[in-house]
Amino acid sequence: MKNSEPTENGQLGEIVIEKELLNSRQLAHCLEISKEQGSGDLGEVMVVAGYLTPEQMTAVRAEARRRKCRIPGFEILEKVGAGSYGTVYRARQMAMERDVALKVLHPELSQNMAVVKKYISEARAVAKLNHPHIVQGIDVGACDGYYYFAMEFLSGGTLSESLDAGACMSESEAKLYLYQVAQALDHAWQQKIIHCDLKPDNLMLNEAGRLKLTDLGLAQVGTAVESAAGGKKVVRGTPHYISPEQIETPDDLDCRCDLYSLGATFFHLLSGVTPFNGENKKEIMLARLKQDAPELKSLRKEISPDFSRLIGSLLAKDRTQRPQSPAELSRKLIELGVDPKAAGDHLSAVGVARKSSSTTVRKRKSTQVKRTPARRATSSTKLKENMKKNVLWWLIAGVVVLGLLFCAVVWKIVMEMT
Repeated sequence: MKNSEPTENGQLGEIVIEKELLNSRQLAHCLEISKEQGSGDLGEVMVVAGYLTPEQMTAVRAEARRRKCRIPGFEILEKVGAGSYGTVYRARQMAMERDVALKVLHPELSQNMAVVKKYISEARAVAKLNHPHIVQGIDVGACDGYYYFAMEFLSGGTLSESLDAGACMSESEAKLYLYQVAQALDHAWQQKIIHCDLKPDNLMLNEAGRLKLTDLGLAQVGTAVESAAGGKKVVRGTPHYISPEQIETPDDLDCRCDLYSLGATFFHLLSGVTPFNGENKKEIMLARLKQDAPELKSLRKEISPDFSRLIGSLLAKDRTQRPQSPAELSRKLIELGVDPKAAGDHLSAVGVARKSSSTTVRKRKSTQVKRTPARRATSSTKLKENMKKNVLWWLIAGVVVLGLLFCAVVWKIVMEMT
């Protein structure tokens, strides 16, 4: 028997009692059986004895692994999600006294140094991003064989929750959110980071209702190309939202694959259905390669023709037919009436019109030069208007006082005469 087994068994016992899956008598019975049979696995005994189902024991073991994970500076509070590459917990960052999202790489993947290296390097790259619509990275590191990435914790839910409730997003709301995500992707693309797994589940809201793009860059670990047995390339992602080039030419990706996924995401949010469907992942991806996406307006008549065409352009199979960058998508949304200030990121409007980093600098400088006189002129005009109003009020007050004095004099004369 391994020295760790008594500790592991004790933890399993604590969890089943805490969660009221077994009572003390039933646990004692399992411990007695384990002792008699010389079995080192208390969990197996609980299942064989009929006290727990295999599914329940799987959940108990997962909870035991969570409690075993100890990362200095963080107190793990609860599991909030899991993917093929890691588990996400809500944790307390002790030094800052705040809740964070702690993404921990699965232990079995920690043995693959190629995956670990990619995980750490991309986590560090994302942590350097600073944008109001990108979840903020906080810390990345390793401890006792666990590789983790701490991020800003978002408690406002995901955009997919509206779909779960059976509600479709309005066009006006979709335009604002689409603009915000385009701004986030533009900021990331300037750092040559692509998401590769954009979907409603990765669009979250904070307490204030601000949209945040999550899993940016880290999704490359799960959806970028990896070598399977025999050197065959395998693409991992979400079939309902993945771009055609991620299926056909996964070695040649750029920001336009994110724009396709963005179109598929908002097609789903606006219509309630995904652009392509099938009985399994393979059928869905084949449909994406062989068929054209349906027109959004054919599913929701109230959607404007221009906006429907924009979503359709994002879903073009040929990426040269899509907007060629997130910045171009932002410009098209402004042309459709999106107000950058209303979208919650008015500073980014300066960058929307750029075509290169050099022109961005020039435009920002020229914009700043033009805005200063405008503000001064506005302030001067308001001051003059206020002065006019003050003079008018003083004149009115003077007339009233003179009127009262005149009435007093007349009253005194009348009284003397009588």
